Amino acid sequence: MLCTRFGVGAVRLISENRFGVMVAYIPPDTVGIPLPEAIGRLSTVPPDGDIIHTGRALGISFGD
Repeated sequence: MLCTRFGVGAVRLISENRFGVMVAYIPPDTVGIPLPEAIGRLSTVPPDGDIIHTGRALGISFGD
């Protein structure tokens, strides 16, 4: 479902001629974030968080 929302958001940004923008999920909405704003700060993922547990359950290796 999230992938579909990101795809729809990307097409919406293109139709609005908004380039240099990425789709982000800021609950409960998907929004366009300018790339410089998106990469201007470090985002971390807690090593014991749900995202890591889900990745490991899917067989993704994180190099450890």
